[in-house]
Order: sequence, then structure tokens, then C-alpha cells
Amino acid sequence: MKIDYRTPICGVRPAVLKRLFSRYYRFSIKEATKAFGESEIDARRRLNCLYNGGWIHAEGVLSDQEERVSGVWELTENGFRLAAMRMIKRFPVSEGREIVKQVIETAQRMNSEPWNSQRVTKITLLGSVLTGKDTDDAGDVDLDVITCARKDIPIEELHKLVEVEKKGRANLYHREDVLLVRRIKKVSRRIHVVGGDIKPEWPKRAVYQFDSMTGKEIPTDCPWA
Repeated sequence: MKIDYRTPICGVRPAVLKRLFSRYYRFSIKEATKAFGESEIDARRRLNCLYNGGWIHAEGVLSDQEERVSGVWELTENGFRLAAMRMIKRFPVSEGREIVKQVIETAQRMNSEPWNSQRVTKITLLGSVLTGKDTDDAGDVDLDVITCARKDIPIEELHKLVEVEKKGRANLYHREDVLLVRRIKKVSRRIHVVGGDIKPEWPKRAVYQFDSMTGKEIPTDCPWA
């Protein structure tokens, strides 16, 4: 679920709903009226719209109780997800494609560093930055990043690099492959790494490929990467 922070939901700013939903998973008309900053009549109209949109359960009907509770609403699954999610500031697809170019340059730079035991072998672009027009809006630059151990050097040399990396890491849970992905994410706050959880029906395109055996890049067919 992605929500544009500028687009109202049932006439209410998403940030206002997020505050209400984050504070209460069950709330009264009094609490809703205060959060919306309007009359009870108008607040009830908003709540009816939110109910029809699947954000809250109907008044007095709670998911874990059979009895009716007058004047109380409860969050649905979508309501809980809205409460937990971050607000997204959308940006032009053309800007997202410039970020992809910066990501590729970062991967090339990391893959040329002789002290790394890992290489970025594939970066796949998904989502609206891939499928949209330059003038369309996007919420994230969705990337899948794959890394693997180097195969272009003797195994003994690889082991030495790994040992040096281990000594230089303050956090042992941050393996070198994880650190490579973190460096890519630092290119822009707009980057979202999907972590390999890609459904077959999603449009996708490889924007960068690298052969860890030969230490050379593999050409891609992405026209603007």
C-alpha cells in the first residue's frame, strides 16, 4: 500500500487519519470529531465514507465482539496498514530515472573497488519509474539488488578480503553484501529495495548486470539507464 500524502482520503488529509488511527484502534465520534476539527454531523459523513472505503468497521460492529457498542468504530486491516505506513511524497518519473542512473554509477564504482569481496551482479527496476511516462508521478524507485561473492580472484585471496571486512565491521550482522545494498539505498531516500519478493506478473527490467566470474559488465537493453 502506498499513499500520497497530498491526496485526501474521504476529504481528510492522510496525515490526519494516520494520527487518529495510530492513536486509537477503536475510537468514538468524539475522538473523530476532535481529530477532523469539524462538527459531529460532518465527522459522521467522513466516517461513513471511510467505512465504505474499507478503512473502518461499521459503527458499533467490532471484529471480536458480537454485542453492539454505540458510537464506536474499529480499524480494518487497511486502517491498521495506514496507521503503520509512511507518507510518500511523490515525484516525477523522469527524476526517478535520473536516480536509477546514479544507482548504476554507484554499482559500477563498488564493483571496481578491489577490496570488496562481493559484487553487485544484477539490479532490476520495477514499478512506475519503469512503466510510467516522464511526466507521470512515482512514489518510490523500486529496485531489486542481487549480490554475490567474487569469482574473478583465487579463493585464498577472497578469504583474506572477507577476513579484513570482518575486522573492519562494527556490527557483525552487517555483512558485506548487506553493506553494498545499503550504499545503493543511500543514493536517494526515494529508493525502495524490494528484497527479491517479486511476483511473476510485475513488469520488470534489468538495468545493470555484472559477471562476477569475468569481472565485466553485461550490456542491458534499458534505453535510458
